[in-house]
Amino acid sequence: MPYFCTLMQQKLFTSVFILAICTSLSSFAQSRVALKAGPTFDKAHARYYGNDLPSKFGVGGNLGLQVSAELEPPLYFMGVVLLNQKSFSVQPDTGSISNYDYRLNYLSIAPMFSYHLPTGTGNFFAISAGPMGSFGISGKEKLTKNNITTSRKLAFSTSSDISIIDLSAYTSAGYHTSQWFAELAYEHGFVNLNHETPTDGRDLQNRTLSFNIGVYIR
Repeated sequence: MPYFCTLMQQKLFTSVFILAICTSLSSFAQSRVALKAGPTFDKAHARYYGNDLPSKFGVGGNLGLQVSAELEPPLYFMGVVLLNQKSFSVQPDTGSISNYDYRLNYLSIAPMFSYHLPTGTGNFFAISAGPMGSFGISGKEKLTKNNITTSRKLAFSTSSDISIIDLSAYTSAGYHTSQWFAELAYEHGFVNLNHETPTDGRDLQNRTLSFNIGVYIR
């Protein structure tokens, strides 16, 4: 049943993801484009055979492009493409392994709808939300066992090691001027990133808070 629910979640998010991209195509020609970057504060929602595991925040970062296009003001389409690194650790409460530390690098794409609230000065607040699809590029795991730490490269795949696909809900709130913007964003993952759950019992889902600064280039 958990596998079936996860599969249904993936299909639902994939459908919403494709629908949002198709909706945006007609308005892309009149879009605004910005570069944005900032630190991320990452944590895993971790479980061990169904029981919650302690998890610590790590600091990563993201860099990418953001495209916004008018639909029917104050409603806009906003698309984001990011290179991001997620960093977090998990502390098992049983066994000889005391810590798993992860650094995972992804290419992420988020088609969103954005609601603009003008401030009366030409600037505005924007509240945006939509699905995010992330595709694994590279990763590393550090494992501390009996006070000895070893590291290895992780293999992203569809069946073993770490999931190559992460599907999330992505939302942001920011203040925009004609030249720049600042925003807070939150990503809530729904996919178990650990394909080894049947053998090691660990279920890992992404949680990320980020602060970004953007500069409009068009």
